[in-house]
Amino acid sequence: MINIKAYPNGDWVFASDGELLTVRDVDCLSQTIENYVKTWWGEVIFNTQSGIRWNVVFGNSVSSSLVETYLRDRILEVEGVVSVPDLTVTTEGSSLLYTAYIQTIYGEAEINASI
Repeated sequence: MINIKAYPNGDWVFASDGELLTVRDVDCLSQTIENYVKTWWGEVIFNTQSGIRWNVVFGNSVSSSLVETYLRDRILEVEGVVSVPDLTVTTEGSSLLYTAYIQTIYGEAEINASI
């Protein structure tokens, strides 16, 4: 698996010579997972039945176990992800932070990201 390398805000990463950088295998899956988790339900024009119902989570007193379920289910939608043996969700101010340990067809990865 290969994709264009992106910063957390979605901007593409370029080398000093102007060439686009790429990510492969487990790094590509990790980047894809971060994008999948950030996707709001109905946001993707070609698949409006996809994403996380963040409008249900933000602004309400929802249990952390429900948020973990949403995240785990969404991560498992990424092709190449085998399992999510450990997932931790915390809040810091207005940010939701998560750490996910994932098993993929390329090996193991740890993702530390925020929403």
